[in-house]
Amino acid sequence: MRVLYLLNVSNSSQLSADSGYTFADMLAPALTDAGAEVTVASPVPVGDARVHFALTASPSTKYRARFDPAWTPWSP
Repeated sequence: MRVLYLLNVSNSSQLSADSGYTFADMLAPALTDAGAEVTVASPVPVGDARVHFALTASPSTKYRARFDPAWTPWSP
């Protein structure tokens, strides 16, 4: 199984205070332990080296992180 975890970090200056990052940092390694290939797409990698990382831009505010992911819809 492959898992793509899209993570918007709203508190990049204090990652330990960012609940989304904390959750991803706990969940991604657990999914890897269960046999999944996990990629976290975020501005910062999680702490486990087994989890793949795809760099994304960090939103300017926590509200942009929540309500404006700045994704361009893909259409074939």
